Amino acid sequence: MSISFIREHLKKSDVFDNIYDRLRSDSSLTLKKSIGALNSFLIDALHAHYENIIVLSESDEGARFLHADLNAISPDKKVILFPSSNSKPYDNQQLRDTALLVQRSEALQEVNEQPHKIVITSAEAIFEKVAPPSALDEVSIRLKKGEEIDPEKLRGELVEQGYNTVKFVDEPGEFAIRGGIVDVFPFSGEYPLRLEFFGDEIDTIREFDANSQRSIAFLNEARIIPDLNNLPDREKADFLSYFDEKTLLITSDRTFIVSKIDDLYKKAEDAYEEHSDNDSLDLPEELFMSMELFEEELDQFEHSLYVADVNASAKDDKTLTLEAKPQPDFHGNFNLLREEITRNSKNNLITVILCDNTGQQDRFEELLGDASDSFDYLLTVETLHEGFVYPPAGIAAYTDHQIFNRYHRPKTKRRKFHGGISFKELKDLSMGDFVVHVDYGIGKFLGFKKIKVKDTEQEVVVLQYKDDSTLYVNVTSLHKLQKYSGKEGTAPRITKLGSGSWARKKAQTKKKVKDIARELIQLYAKRKAQTAYDFSPDNEWQIELEANFEYEETPDQYEAIKSVKSDMESEHPMDRLVCGDVGFGKTEVAVRAAFKAVLDHKQVAVLVPTTILAEQHSKTFKQRMEKFPVRVEALSRFRTAKEQKKVIHDLEEGEVDIVIGTHRLLSKDVKFKDLGLIIVDEEQRFGVTAKEKLKKFRATVDVLTLNSYAHTKNPAVLSDGRTRPECDQHSTP
Repeated sequence: MSISFIREHLKKSDVFDNIYDRLRSDSSLTLKKSIGALNSFLIDALHAHYENIIVLSESDEGARFLHADLNAISPDKKVILFPSSNSKPYDNQQLRDTALLVQRSEALQEVNEQPHKIVITSAEAIFEKVAPPSALDEVSIRLKKGEEIDPEKLRGELVEQGYNTVKFVDEPGEFAIRGGIVDVFPFSGEYPLRLEFFGDEIDTIREFDANSQRSIAFLNEARIIPDLNNLPDREKADFLSYFDEKTLLITSDRTFIVSKIDDLYKKAEDAYEEHSDNDSLDLPEELFMSMELFEEELDQFEHSLYVADVNASAKDDKTLTLEAKPQPDFHGNFNLLREEITRNSKNNLITVILCDNTGQQDRFEELLGDASDSFDYLLTVETLHEGFVYPPAGIAAYTDHQIFNRYHRPKTKRRKFHGGISFKELKDLSMGDFVVHVDYGIGKFLGFKKIKVKDTEQEVVVLQYKDDSTLYVNVTSLHKLQKYSGKEGTAPRITKLGSGSWARKKAQTKKKVKDIARELIQLYAKRKAQTAYDFSPDNEWQIELEANFEYEETPDQYEAIKSVKSDMESEHPMDRLVCGDVGFGKTEVAVRAAFKAVLDHKQVAVLVPTTILAEQHSKTFKQRMEKFPVRVEALSRFRTAKEQKKVIHDLEEGEVDIVIGTHRLLSKDVKFKDLGLIIVDEEQRFGVTAKEKLKKFRATVDVLTLNSYAHTKNPAVLSDGRTRPECDQHSTP
């Protein structure tokens, strides 16, 4: 692991020991020319000497980068991120980001309980006051399986904590009581809790998915924490009061950070004045940290380290200058990178290149070649937010996202959807809406009802079927329901319970699916008997094109690209489908496949359903391939008749490499000199005639189909943290 390699080399340079020695003799120290991720290695090293460290970043984004860096450097250490709520002073509480409030509450709990920790936060985060440390144990509700507690008493405690009562819990801060079942979505943990009572005794405690209502895990005990950012009827405290005087404080230049807190407080005072007609508002000093209070808190720490700007002024006796340099700008130019690695080697610097994924690592290996004494470098699939050069330790650490000027963001976790009807869909249902039960068929939604089952009151979903038959669906079986979706304006035929019609319909559907599968098998058998052009493995140009992609590939996107290339390099015609939502990377898969075909002197046809999309793809393809001798043309009604005629002529002569157009590409007058790949975008939007023409190509030419996520159901997560559809790769049977 190259991060460990960097860490050990920095330790050997004694730089961190020197900083610690200076901190022991001085109450504060200003550090200059400590660049990029070098600060993260410094914090990690100082944690060996200080039980607790609090790092105050200038911004929330900077705090997240530091948090990600420290987790990469020392995954075994307890590193806590305390983010800001990302809300303006006196914002409506209902408009606040609940996910961030949960993170803040969880962080406060961990800060209060963890004995040996690094806490990363920002000026914006600590500016907002929170519940005092003494309140955490008082307000927490601890529950154990088998203990007795009156559900009504529990209801009162939850209301006192600020929880809201709802029919079904959907987000933190909500609870629901349905007979002997109590659901609570606390401000800690990933999932809500379900408590099942037998009388006053807690029979079971389990985590469950709020969307599908499926159980996740059974627990013996649980702790319910409220929103520690906003406890009702309690005086607030500043975040720094959670730390004693022996905690090491690390922040930027003191003057700058004090000024930032002062600016935030003045904005809070202005916001209070704007709402001065509201007598119920708390005063700014009750909710936020003033500059005076902040300076008092800073002075309580026995040791403070200020990582100043390179040009910041400070007294000589309290300043230490490191000879670190920022990572050079390469702008994706591998010749410049090679020259720099050679120069580093001559200066006894080992170059470490940190790659975001294995695909990038493979590209660097191909483009840079083997290391040697005069060309010494290491590659690793690890991530830091910003590279640096530190000659005293003989290290030059570069990140691949900086080499290619890509924006980089730390990884975040998101909950995944587990299937079934979602809570949002359930809330949006109106009386009389059609729903589908996987076992009983299509019925009408008639709302909710409380019924008694074995002397226990339970909440159920009521569905009406043909002849006024009624089906009760327990909330634990919501995963068997789906909202009906069919042709707009056409009502479905409601199923008759007990008639067997739904079972017959499912059997008929299964038979049709088998017929389709049989046709596909026959088609693929024909394709297997055919020999297609097997494209060459990636060469230097392909690697360079991909390395210059301005975004970081998601894991799903990377797997889709790898599978498409594997198909293209086989001797059988490719017929692959890639699914993904709009704007999440399908086009890049197509760009790389098209470029791979062109490098083998094959032509590519990109078929799209609309002229607008043809123009958009044309611009994208041209922009991505502008550094290479590739001719991309569009064929649509936006081109004049003369221009279309010219494109068609050049296609037949082999002078056009990639043509992007609508169904016009399937016309009889369009001929190719050597067509090697067809890319079809949104095939479901083409008519029967167009699809029949496409079938003729599938037996001999590689075909890549891109479909939007509207027709798939598998969720996934992007590396920057956004929810996105997974790229499903459907290989040939």
